[in-house]
Amino acid sequence: MLQSHLKNRIVEAFSIYVALLLILASGTAQSNSALIPDSGDASPAPIWEEIVRSDGIVVSQLESDESSHPTFRGRVSIPATPYEVLAVLRDVARHSEWMDRCVEARRVEEMGPLQYVVYNRTESGWPAADRDVVLRSQIEISEEGARIFLRFRAVEKDDIPRVEDVVRMETLEGYYHLAGSEAGLTHVEYRVSVDPGGSIPRWLIHRRMRDLPLMTLARLREQVASTHGHYSKQIDTWKQIVAFENPHRSDTPVLP
Repeated sequence: MLQSHLKNRIVEAFSIYVALLLILASGTAQSNSALIPDSGDASPAPIWEEIVRSDGIVVSQLESDESSHPTFRGRVSIPATPYEVLAVLRDVARHSEWMDRCVEARRVEEMGPLQYVVYNRTESGWPAADRDVVLRSQIEISEEGARIFLRFRAVEKDDIPRVEDVVRMETLEGYYHLAGSEAGLTHVEYRVSVDPGGSIPRWLIHRRMRDLPLMTLARLREQVASTHGHYSKQIDTWKQIVAFENPHRSDTPVLP
């Protein structure tokens, strides 16, 4: 009986000891978790402020401590394929037909169907002088062609002389992101960050930059509709490029 009683006391004491260890271990883990940073990206998500919502277009801005000028973003859905929207964006000679305040646009260097350099001049309106910029553009197409990026960034080119009374914008970058959907729509996101240079009142810069994505996307939507079927050859070229880079796919044409 005595041996049995001692055995039970030993088992009970061991159980309590194990329980205490587990409690201590749990407390230590919780304490350490508050001290050890998460291995993932702990940076907060950017906070976009919606400033305009009109006719299916939403425009937002993002303030940054790293820049005195906010980044602007516009979003719209267009009843077309990503390729059809891209074709309008790629037709630089017709940018003045739909791009907000664009008075001149021309391709100055061609580096293939997915990379090129353009010159763009924008009417600023009184009291500001016109602005111009030289942009290098790069097209990126996903394997299935359902997602497309057209990125652009200001570059210096000595062979494009500066125009008298026109301010050359040296800092400008952004992109168009085109995402197709099963509903036959392309969701377009247009993002741009720019320092217009010169001396323009801040309130005027904000108003111009607010209107830029709104008017540009509204007219882009109209341009895509009015040019439907016009860019079939260019679209076939892009599809062939995608097929060539992804030869194991069976749903796209191959190069002849």
